[in-house]
Amino acid sequence: MFRRMLRLCLFLAVSFPSLAHAAPVITTPSALNFGNTVVMSFFDQDLTIQNTGDTQFLSVSSIQVSGSGFSLPSGSGAYNIPIGQTVHVPVRFYPTTRGLKSGTITIASNDPVTPTKIVPLLGTGVAPVLSTQPPSVLNFGTVAASSFLNLNLTISNVTTDGASLGTTLQVNNVAIAGNASFTLTPPGSTTVPPGSSIIYVVRFAPTSGGLATASLTISCNDPLTPTKVISLSGIGAGPNIATSPPGPVDFGSVEVQSSADIPVVVRNGASAQADLVVSAVMLTGPDTPSFAFVGLPALPWIVPHGDSVSFIARFHPLSPGTKLGNISIASNDAFTPTKNIALQGTGTAFLPHIDAVVDVPNDQGGKVMVRWLPSSYDTSPSYAIASYTLWRRILTSSATALPEGSFATGAEPGPGSIIAGAQSTYWEFIATVPANAAPGYAYMATTGSDSLPGAIPWNVFFVQAKAAASNTYYTSPVDSGYSVDNLSPSAPAALTGNYAGGATHLHWSPNAEPDLYGYRLYRGSSAGFVPGPGNLIAAPADTGFSDPVAGAFYKLTAIDVHGNESPAALLSPQQAVDATETLPKVMSLAITSANPSPSDVRLRFALPTAGEMRLVVYNVTGRVIRELEAGMHPAGNWSARWDGRDGAGRAVGSGIYMVRLTGKWGTATVRCTLLH
Repeated sequence: MFRRMLRLCLFLAVSFPSLAHAAPVITTPSALNFGNTVVMSFFDQDLTIQNTGDTQFLSVSSIQVSGSGFSLPSGSGAYNIPIGQTVHVPVRFYPTTRGLKSGTITIASNDPVTPTKIVPLLGTGVAPVLSTQPPSVLNFGTVAASSFLNLNLTISNVTTDGASLGTTLQVNNVAIAGNASFTLTPPGSTTVPPGSSIIYVVRFAPTSGGLATASLTISCNDPLTPTKVISLSGIGAGPNIATSPPGPVDFGSVEVQSSADIPVVVRNGASAQADLVVSAVMLTGPDTPSFAFVGLPALPWIVPHGDSVSFIARFHPLSPGTKLGNISIASNDAFTPTKNIALQGTGTAFLPHIDAVVDVPNDQGGKVMVRWLPSSYDTSPSYAIASYTLWRRILTSSATALPEGSFATGAEPGPGSIIAGAQSTYWEFIATVPANAAPGYAYMATTGSDSLPGAIPWNVFFVQAKAAASNTYYTSPVDSGYSVDNLSPSAPAALTGNYAGGATHLHWSPNAEPDLYGYRLYRGSSAGFVPGPGNLIAAPADTGFSDPVAGAFYKLTAIDVHGNESPAALLSPQQAVDATETLPKVMSLAITSANPSPSDVRLRFALPTAGEMRLVVYNVTGRVIRELEAGMHPAGNWSARWDGRDGAGRAVGSGIYMVRLTGKWGTATVRCTLLH
C-alpha cells in the first residue's frame, strides 16, 4: 500500500510540477551570534522569519527561547506571514557572568516540511573584574604621632578565567571617609586594561595617640562589584600616662588631725616621642576633706617622653572611721583620658584633738574658747578616760620634757604646774575638765594679750586625756588661736567749742577705758556727714584741739589700742560759743545749767587776757575729783562741761561739789549739786 502511495506522489510531482510548492515555507538565519557583550548589560538582534512559500500564509504559532542570558523582550507572540514577507522578532542577550553562553530559539509553524524550526544562539559575557590588594583591610599598625606611614593599595583588573573575557576597568572614584589622619595619593591613570594594575598610596599621619579608623570606597565599572570598601585602621603612638603607685592607695590608720603622706609620680611611658599634657588633677569622692595635695606643680604639665612629675598625696582625717577618696588625673592620653587612683585611710582618735581655738565674741578681749574632740577611749562601754587637762604655752620656766601628740605616764598636774615640751617649750597648766563621754569639750581660757593691728599674739594649747585606771596620759597635737577686743570705747562726752581769733577751740571729757589709744576728730559741712579718712583732721591723744576754721560741724570718736572706734559725738556751729564778742574785764565763773543737776554741769567762764589757767572739780573735803581744763588759754568767754565722772571715768555719787577756776587773775569758785 505504501509503495502505491509513493508512486502516486512521484507521478503527480512529475506531471504537475506546480503542485510541489503550493505550501508555506519558513526561512530563518541558521544561527544568531551576539559576540562579546559586557556582563550585566544587553545586546539585541532581530530574528528574521520569512515565508518563502507560494500559496499560503505562514502561520507561526509560538516562539520559545532557551539558554542562559537569552530572552525575547517583546514576548513569544504568534504571526501570520504572507507569501514573500518577513517579520523581525527581537532577541536579547543579557549575560550575568563572564564566559561563552549558548541557547536556542524554537519556532512552531504550519510549514509542512519544517513545522518546528530551531535556531542556535551564541554569545560571550565579558567584563572587567575588580581586585584589590589587600582585599578588605589596610592596617597601618602603630605609628608615632606627628609622623606618617605610607602603604600601597593595588587595584587590578584580573583575567583569571581568560583574557578574552576581560574589558577595560575604569576606576571612577576613590574616596576616604572617617578620621582625617588618612589621606590618599592617586596614580596618574585610572584606566586599567585586562590583566593590569594601578597603585594608590594611602598615608596614615596621626596627630595624637589612639585608635584611628576610616573607610576607603572604590567606584568602578565592574558590573558585579561596582563599589568596594576597604577598611583603614591605625594606632597613633601618643602619650601614655602611668602612675606610681598605680592605685589603689591605702594610708592605713592615722590619728585624727594628724597626717600621713605618700608620694605620687605621674610618668609619660609613651613608646614614641609624644608629650603627655596633664590638664587637671582633682580630688573626688565622699571624704574629700580628709585628703589633700602637697607640692602640686602648677597646671598644665607638659611631660616629655620618659619624663615624670611628682607630688604628695596627704591623708589627714578630720574624724574617726574609714575615709574614701580618689585622685582624678585628666590628660591627653587617648586610651586613658582620665586616670583614677583610689584612696583609702582610717582615722583613729586615741588622742584628744583640739577642734578650734576661737575668740570669745562681744567682750573686751583676753579670753578664747578652746574646743576639743574626746579620745576614742572616752566612749561606751569602756569609759576609760577620767579627765582632760588643758595646757598653754609660755616662754620661760623649767620642768620635765613631754613630746607633743603622744602619751606619757606620771602624776596628775595641779594648778600652776609647768612642764616643758619639745625644743625647750614650756607649758602652763590651765584647768582640768572631768570626762563624761561627751561628744566634745570646751573651756574658756585667758590669754596674755589681744590681737593688735598688724600683730597677732598667738596662744598655743594642747589637751591631755588621763586614763581612769592608770596614770597614763594621751596628749593632743597643739593648736592655737588669739583673743580679740570686740568692744569699742564709749562716745566722748562733754564736747564743747568756742570761737576765738577765727578758730574753733574744742574740748571734751576724757574717756575712762583702760585700753584707750586716743581720739579722732572729723570736720564736715552738715550734721549728716559720714566720718572717714577724707574728712579726718586730727588724731589727738589729749582732750582738746584748736581748728583754724570757724562755723563747721565736728564729729569726735574715741579709739582703743585694738583699733575699735566708738560712736561719734557731734558739735554743730550753733553749739559753739563766740568767746570774742566782748572781752571781759575780769575773770569770772558761773553755772549755766540747772543746779541741782541730775547728770552733768554746764559752766561758763571768762578770762580777760590769755594765760595759764586750771578748772578743777573738788568734793567738800577738798579732794580733787576731776580736772576739766588746764594749760595756756586765750582770753574770752568760754564754756565747759562736767559729766559727773571722776578722773578715772567713774560716776561720782550725789552730793555737793566745788568747781574752782584759778589763774594769774585770781580764783573763782562755784558750788554745784548732783542728784542722781
